[in-house]
Amino acid sequence: MLLKLGAMVEVILYSTNAIVRIPFLHWPLWIAVVLACSFASQSALAQNEVTLEVIDEKTGEPTAARIEVVKSAKKLNRDRKTLISGDTWLAEGKLVLQPPPGEYEFLAKRGPEFKEIRGGFTIERRAKDVVVIELPRSVDMHDEHWYSGDLGVELERETARRWQIADAVDMVVTNLRGQKREASAGQDAKSKITNANKTGTKNPTAKSPAAKNGMLVPGSIDLIGSRWGSMSLDILAPEIGVAIHRYEQVENAVDSPLGERPDAKDLGWKDAWNVIETFRGDQQALIEITQPGARDTPFLLADPNVKLVRVLSSVNRPKGDDSFTFPRSADSSVFATLSLGASKDRTALLINAPFPYDERIRFKGSRGVGKLNEFLYWQMLEAGLRLAPGAASGFGKGETHIGYNRVYVYCEGPSEEFPRSSGFEKSESRNRAGSRSGRDGSPSYEADTETDNAATKDTGAADSPSVDHWWHGLEHGASFVSNGPLLRAMVNGSPPGSVHPGYRGEAIPLDIAVSLAVREKVDYLDVIFNGETLYNAKLEDHYKRGEFPELSVSESGWLVMRVVTAHEDGYRYASTAPFYFEFEGKPRVSKKSVEFFQGWLERSIEAIDQDDEQRSMYADRKQAARVFWENLQSHATAP
Repeated sequence: MLLKLGAMVEVILYSTNAIVRIPFLHWPLWIAVVLACSFASQSALAQNEVTLEVIDEKTGEPTAARIEVVKSAKKLNRDRKTLISGDTWLAEGKLVLQPPPGEYEFLAKRGPEFKEIRGGFTIERRAKDVVVIELPRSVDMHDEHWYSGDLGVELERETARRWQIADAVDMVVTNLRGQKREASAGQDAKSKITNANKTGTKNPTAKSPAAKNGMLVPGSIDLIGSRWGSMSLDILAPEIGVAIHRYEQVENAVDSPLGERPDAKDLGWKDAWNVIETFRGDQQALIEITQPGARDTPFLLADPNVKLVRVLSSVNRPKGDDSFTFPRSADSSVFATLSLGASKDRTALLINAPFPYDERIRFKGSRGVGKLNEFLYWQMLEAGLRLAPGAASGFGKGETHIGYNRVYVYCEGPSEEFPRSSGFEKSESRNRAGSRSGRDGSPSYEADTETDNAATKDTGAADSPSVDHWWHGLEHGASFVSNGPLLRAMVNGSPPGSVHPGYRGEAIPLDIAVSLAVREKVDYLDVIFNGETLYNAKLEDHYKRGEFPELSVSESGWLVMRVVTAHEDGYRYASTAPFYFEFEGKPRVSKKSVEFFQGWLERSIEAIDQDDEQRSMYADRKQAARVFWENLQSHATAP
């Protein structure tokens, strides 16, 4: 290293000495000397070359990864074919650099299932070298039947897919507003959503690579195995935030209600509700609440088509989460404001949840948004709503990457089915994964069927679940969300989303099995039952103990497990979807939580009634929402 640094310093000193002598030369000759040195330097730099080859340590095969340059002597130029995001370069098997002489350090990353590798190199003039990076696995989630997904990426599918492979994400959902570059010049980008359900029209993008493969059809086998992709419509407005996921498999996007690509700038609360109406009753559609604190959340919760709540979103980022802005006056009708999006597309989201003014202290700072979204989700569970958690990175806008916020879905076996909650009667038999619950607490059970070739034909991998299987598992909450730790948990042999029946006077013992992989310090491990801590321990103390203490529940309710890291610049954690417990067949419905949403609904209606157009458009919706929450209140089973 000293020799290399000495050589570099010698070159600098030599150049300095030449400049010192310049006054003794004739001016034309001095100019010629400077130009000659400049061209010679550029010629020498062009010959420097370093090839970073990335391979999977287990297989020895080339693989994709993200290369983050953490230290560089000079600015690195990129080839236009190489994708780059901030200081991160996409290495698709290998990355060829032609850097100026100097020292460089990098960090190779490939999602939480792989170890991060830190390395570096020193380059001299006219040097060529190859750096081999072996990426070892820390855990194989597929071996444990967990498959990952990112529910919101702001890139067109082909670009998103390249980054997807590098971060080993199984399912990536690209938002339609990120598809503009795929559209041909002849397409009307401002076509309204309400006309998107027309069939028989020609789609100008049908011949593009993405449309050719068909919407929601998984990708082909690549260097790391089967990767899936889908498209959704994500609408963000000050009043509402929703994503509409439609996961049917079609030959192309022509006949799909999401086939046409509307301009995101033209979308608002009215468009969002029109789309929801378009998909009402569609068995292949899932609607996700993407901004739990938005004004219209109490209306969305009253809609049976809503199945998911995004608890990790684009506000949760690696270098630091977004923070709330709080009003100075306690008389404000808005609890807080959150600025979302990027540059000119930023949207000011008003948090209308009826928190007391003093509660702002609880949600201040970079952890505040994550804590508030978690709290609101817990309130939904307390109110008796069985909604599954979702996660999305928002990569393409902001400092994040695909899969930073991700949801893992448990899919045991290639042919297991997750039936819809409607139309299935309670069965006395139960397979290994246990029973599943519908959104309103109605039980539904998985089918224990023989292997079906149709379940695997679309993934290209015989041991992988089907796309439908993954989405159904997501809907029924057989999942956990994370932006860091990998938390796999079972209760009494069943994954999250399962329903455990009990009888009055007989407690249900909890046999909890947890597997955890962490990359950074974890503060604690929690078992939360009905919003209260049932078990809490520092992670090191828990593993010294080697097992959970004897735990049991004796009333209806929901249970989640979570681990929270020591990351101070954001809420970095992992949490399971809920496990449900029903005594005498009655789910938990908290009167206090229902009243919380009723108060929120009335606050929202007050804001709506100040606008003539909204007052008219929400007339029927207001009445339906009030009836929904009043009915839930009448069925309360807990204070």
